[in-house]
Amino acid sequence: MRTGYTTESSYDCAGAEGSGRYPREYAHGAVLAAREHQDAGKRWVVDMDLKQFFDEVDHDILMPRLGRKIKGKRLKRLLNAFLKAGVQCGDRIELTTKGTPQGGPLSPLLSNILLDDLDKDLFRRGRGRNLGRFTREDLNPVLRGWLNYFRLAETKGYAEDLDGWLRRRLRCILWRQWKRGRTRYKQLRKRGMEEGRARASAFNGRGAWWNSGASHMNDAFRKRYFDNLGLFSLLDNLLSSRLITT
Repeated sequence: MRTGYTTESSYDCAGAEGSGRYPREYAHGAVLAAREHQDAGKRWVVDMDLKQFFDEVDHDILMPRLGRKIKGKRLKRLLNAFLKAGVQCGDRIELTTKGTPQGGPLSPLLSNILLDDLDKDLFRRGRGRNLGRFTREDLNPVLRGWLNYFRLAETKGYAEDLDGWLRRRLRCILWRQWKRGRTRYKQLRKRGMEEGRARASAFNGRGAWWNSGASHMNDAFRKRYFDNLGLFSLLDNLLSSRLITT
């Protein structure tokens, strides 16, 4: 359908990265993207099915979204007519006040356009979440509860080891969030790393967990960084409560 081709050309509705919607590359692009996510260490897939979504699309919300990128009035009038064409039920035509007619290439395209904002919002809330906020709101309460439970263990070894493992895990999250070598290079430079070392480290081709334990990430993100981030330290709190001694 020519209208569908024109609309897709006008509107980039690939969605947020990781959304699984790749209109130009189709299935092959999705498979390649899935391989990249797997190589980066990702192991979870979220499969969502919005019940009766095609039947519930609100025309009053969809048309302004189309207007963000489509400026041609004739094309917008044609799309609006397509949406409100009606459905034949027996010997009569019922008006369509919501939903997109199914069975053609234009319907899933219009639905993807409507879902684009949801895609990007879920992406911002999830994978793109601020590390400091995650540490304070999600991680620290768990660590405090864990410490209260095991506080009578009069040894610093377990607390010291777990603190170190947690910092490495957070470095791993940072490395994965940066994703591309160029971004990793810029971030390491921001942390004061020498240019040659930052470039070699950013493009070393190793996995996220290996890099999180390597010297370049340990030097760039020392314990003081995570203290300033607000990370709850098991060892520091045990020492301050005088349950163990150095």
